[in-house]
Amino acid sequence: MSLISKESTGTNQYKLSIKIDGDVLSGEIDKVISKMRSNVNVPGFRKGKAPVSVIREYFGDDRFYEEAMENLVNDAYSAAAEESGLDIVSDPYEYEQGEIGAEGAEFSVKVDVRPSVTVGEYHGLHAEKVEPAAVDDHEVEHRLEHLREDNSRLIDVDDRPVQDGDTVNINYSGMVGNKRFSGGKADHQDLVIGSNSFIPGFEEQIIGHSKGEKFIINVTFPKEYHAPKLAGRDATFMITINSISYKEVPELDDDFAKDVSEDCDTMDELRAQIRADLEKTAAENAENAFQNNVLTAFAAVVEGEIPDSMVNVVSARKIQNLANNVSQYGISFEQYLGYMGKTVESLYDEYHDSSLDVVKIELGLGAVAEKEGIEVTDEELEAKFAEIAEMYGTEVDKIREQVSADTVKGDLRNEKAIKVIVDSAVADEPAPKEEEAPAEEAAAEEAPAEEGEAAPDAE
Repeated sequence: MSLISKESTGTNQYKLSIKIDGDVLSGEIDKVISKMRSNVNVPGFRKGKAPVSVIREYFGDDRFYEEAMENLVNDAYSAAAEESGLDIVSDPYEYEQGEIGAEGAEFSVKVDVRPSVTVGEYHGLHAEKVEPAAVDDHEVEHRLEHLREDNSRLIDVDDRPVQDGDTVNINYSGMVGNKRFSGGKADHQDLVIGSNSFIPGFEEQIIGHSKGEKFIINVTFPKEYHAPKLAGRDATFMITINSISYKEVPELDDDFAKDVSEDCDTMDELRAQIRADLEKTAAENAENAFQNNVLTAFAAVVEGEIPDSMVNVVSARKIQNLANNVSQYGISFEQYLGYMGKTVESLYDEYHDSSLDVVKIELGLGAVAEKEGIEVTDEELEAKFAEIAEMYGTEVDKIREQVSADTVKGDLRNEKAIKVIVDSAVADEPAPKEEEAPAEEAAAEEAPAEEGEAAPDAE
């Protein structure tokens, strides 16, 4: 397999002509026939017993070219792409099949390559200043409550029935009519009563029952349930309570402060530490927001013809992140798009400009790094590997196996280029905020999309 030629066919676009040698193609045809020979009838042989060579002669190679090429094209393209020396940024497209026969096969594809860009003046860029968010007492107390929850413990209960707020461990088995359904059965399932994790009416009917008790509850699946076969249907569940426990939350006293912090002996000291941590986070968030504003301004001074394939890669990543977030609410991505009146195609259009900025920033940072003579030392590279390893709690050597040094060096170069741009940027005062909309309008604008309801693993 080899590259026949590479030909520029447009701005940042090349056509690669590729050849698969005859012996490679012939060997793949033998493999294709070997996989299917058990179902092949050839006169004079029992079914599946004809030799590969006889099958090839009887049917002719033409019959097997398509499947053989499907198996070979990816490897052939990968080898040719590497041989081309091009910095390819897209998947291959516009596949064209050329001559194919005993001498081998030829095909061509088009690819996009990394574009060159020009960067305007990137020193002294103007961007909106971002003030750190103020930290109030409510936030401090909210963080304290999280600490209490994190340091709580479950206490087993044997002398009373289930109450609201208890954690129960249950076995359940559900039926709709006289039939069981997928996802309707589980053993040793933990459930916090009152969490509304299961369908309406499920948790409430467990209250008042005791450890070891077996009983039946009746529920109705919501009409908008995500599994259409169960939507609106009545169901019964056989429940067994294996254990009951309640959460014991520690008191907010000096002993608690000592337990959760090595540096604090009193609650006043703990509150002060929490406030300092929150203020530090607020300052970092403001710094990051200002940096983002600067980079948005930087994107405007980066010019070049950017292939749509690069923009679409960024948009696809954003869409996948959105789909992942939506799935946490118990509804499918298709349902979400329906609620919002959108399609995947419309999301690509919606994200196009911001994704284009992402690509321009990445390419522009490379140009700045080159212009500024930015380099990454071996010491900096090793320190970054160590930082990544510590973050993931693994060994440095394992990180080196999973992440290429070139990738890490590129990230470090970009970080240095960003620092050059941001350090020289001018922070402008924020524009005056518009008057707030009436409460009724604001509530309408902020109303969340409809969410699906969780159920006992039913699908």
